[in-house]
Amino acid sequence: MFIPKRIYVKAEARYDSKTREILARVKKCNPVESIINLPKGNFKYPVTTSRDKFLHMKESAIISRRKSPFITTFASPGDIVEDLGTILNLGWMCAANCEFCYLQLNQTPEHYIYSNIADAEKIIRAAPVAHAAILTMWTQISHSLKQRLFKIPAGLRETSDDLRVKFADARIDTDSKAIDYYASHQKWIHKLLHKNNVKEFDIPYEDFYVDRATIKGWFTANRKFKLILTASEFTDFFAIDHLAGKSDFLMKMVAKYSEVNVSIRTKSAYVDEIIKHDGKGRVHIAINLNTEHAIDTFEHGTASLDERLAA
Repeated sequence: MFIPKRIYVKAEARYDSKTREILARVKKCNPVESIINLPKGNFKYPVTTSRDKFLHMKESAIISRRKSPFITTFASPGDIVEDLGTILNLGWMCAANCEFCYLQLNQTPEHYIYSNIADAEKIIRAAPVAHAAILTMWTQISHSLKQRLFKIPAGLRETSDDLRVKFADARIDTDSKAIDYYASHQKWIHKLLHKNNVKEFDIPYEDFYVDRATIKGWFTANRKFKLILTASEFTDFFAIDHLAGKSDFLMKMVAKYSEVNVSIRTKSAYVDEIIKHDGKGRVHIAINLNTEHAIDTFEHGTASLDERLAA
């Protein structure tokens, strides 16, 4: 289990009840942890080089409020056929240090534990119908271009994130509300798609617009594709669960919202908190295995093979 050498607390998160819970969990693991309250403003490193920053954060964690949406669309890199990846960001950056992981190079190294994960419920509630609406947008772009698009179309990722937030803010959580909203906001959607990728998205609005009946047909067809929230794209969910207590929140959401499905991949063996809950048949957990030699040599800070098998 990850035990940080120091915990930074951002000013806006200092008095959150979740922060107090996280700090209590940290002190229980190691009473001598260094807790540093940060002034307002961006986090500033006590070290200078990129390598030192990376290593410093591998020993640290920052308690902060997440300001970006908790759910985002993930567009896979490269020219590949893909489905619509939907990421639930309940934490940021991984406590492990696997040498081959893409997080080593192309993401900011700050390791965040969020104190406001309860705010994620609003967007989780709207996510199932928003998912069908986003797939409908993909269908509409394909229809406008008169070709099948096996890769997430240009501008869809950013526009889908905006649409999902709009659904959450407007408390759109039924099919009829979603269809009405989408059909009446096609000009806004078209404008966003163009703004988010001017070079590749160049469809005239008159070729993009369709009537409500067509939208309803597309939406209904896309409804059969289940929403799966991936909770481990940018972090090992279980590696800090003993500090962040994310399982309890996530499983309450699964119990409360019957259309929410969750996928979690991990190299941690700390499953103690998740197995207290009933996953309702909608939580898929993959514990990645490797040889003991590969784990010891390349997957630093992860559970051993025996620990993973036991988990």
